[in-house]
Amino acid sequence: MSAFSISYAEKKLLSHLQLGGDPLDKVGKELTAKFVYTALKDKNVSAIAIKYKITMEDICLIYSTMIIHLMPNPCIIAGGLLLVPTLFFMEPMRFEGLASNIAAHTDGLSEMERKQVIVGLAEKAAQQTWDAHTAARGEAPFKRQSGEGLQSSCGCLGLITFIFAIASVILIGISA
Repeated sequence: MSAFSISYAEKKLLSHLQLGGDPLDKVGKELTAKFVYTALKDKNVSAIAIKYKITMEDICLIYSTMIIHLMPNPCIIAGGLLLVPTLFFMEPMRFEGLASNIAAHTDGLSEMERKQVIVGLAEKAAQQTWDAHTAARGEAPFKRQSGEGLQSSCGCLGLITFIFAIASVILIGISA
């Protein structure tokens, strides 16, 4: 899995956001899950997730939290528009830093407290990354239209493929 594949996986979600969609609406959640599934195909990303006990659900929370926190402009300039959380999976050392921080601050917490800490750490990491990239390259030209975003994340075949993909990630997690 390459950085290109990970970057490509976010493009439909980026379009959804530009068309007025939300990462927490039905289509936004589906596209986030698809992105996370693609990112977890990367051996470095999956190894980090396993090492620090970061679940697919955790990564979906991290990804959507970063976008929401940075709205109305969740993008940086990186050879074009790029959602800030995508950079964490294109450059796995960023994800490892965040995952390590999450593991250090959530040991022994209840699930609710753990999620609250993940949200706080994701927001902080997103803001630091956005600030640094924006200072270096200028603000990304993210334009959001009024609307409801994409009406569907995929066709029937895509949905079937997605369901099988999620099942395989779950089975990999169970066997690890």
